[in-house]
Amino acid sequence: MSWNWKPTVLFFRRGKFLYNLFIAILQFIAKKDIPTITIETHYNTITERKLQDIRQILGDEQRIQIEMGLESADEDVRRIYNKDIDIEGYIETVKLCEKI
Repeated sequence: MSWNWKPTVLFFRRGKFLYNLFIAILQFIAKKDIPTITIETHYNTITERKLQDIRQILGDEQRIQIEMGLESADEDVRRIYNKDIDIEGYIETVKLCEKI
């Protein structure tokens, strides 16, 4: 059996991640042969400027995946698990990510 996989870099965002450090890591990665970059974050930390910075640094060669947990689309389930997610804000962030 052979595996057909490509290397992926995965960033986890836990607490406050220093943006200049994040940019420095992206600049380092941009010089490597890594086809897919996965960034895991909360939807309310994403801005158009950050997405533009990411795309500018990585260029069009590297695939960018942004993972944002929704937990549940059901408002009652989110309330039970104390997940304060603004669905409209989440949807707007997804649209912003798709645009960039």
